Amino acid sequence: MNLPSATPSAADTAVATAPAVTPLAAPLASGHASTPVESAADPTTDATPPTTPRHGLLHWVIVIAVFSITGSLAVRLSGLVLKDVLGLEGSFWGGGFLGGSWTYRLVYLLLIPPAYSTLLAIIGTLFGKGPYFRARVVKMWRRLLPAVLANRLFGAPD
Repeated sequence: MNLPSATPSAADTAVATAPAVTPLAAPLASGHASTPVESAADPTTDATPPTTPRHGLLHWVIVIAVFSITGSLAVRLSGLVLKDVLGLEGSFWGGGFLGGSWTYRLVYLLLIPPAYSTLLAIIGTLFGKGPYFRARVVKMWRRLLPAVLANRLFGAPD
């Protein structure tokens, strides 16, 4: 009968004292830096710093405010343009989904994206976040337009 000995062997102590490598600690154990500060301090690592800047709470409060103001204003102004400038009467949803004019709905849907993106760039600039919101506008139009037209308007994507 083989009983375990009371004193641990050298192999047992090596296993017991070796640090456990968890998935979160794996990049550190493999020599890759987990933060830009570590990669700057250690030139032998191949980690690259993140490409997007980190923003504080005030930035995100401003972003939420700009998006909410822009959305509300775009809907309100589009309705006014349809009624006062183009002379189209109706409502997008009024009287049930089938209660409004299809011409009104179509022009409304075609008017909202350019009005929204223009207002987003203007209001974002007024709040001091012009470059951030201009980048959002370009990203939106790149998704809406065919690639050939988007590349002609905004240049080749980075």
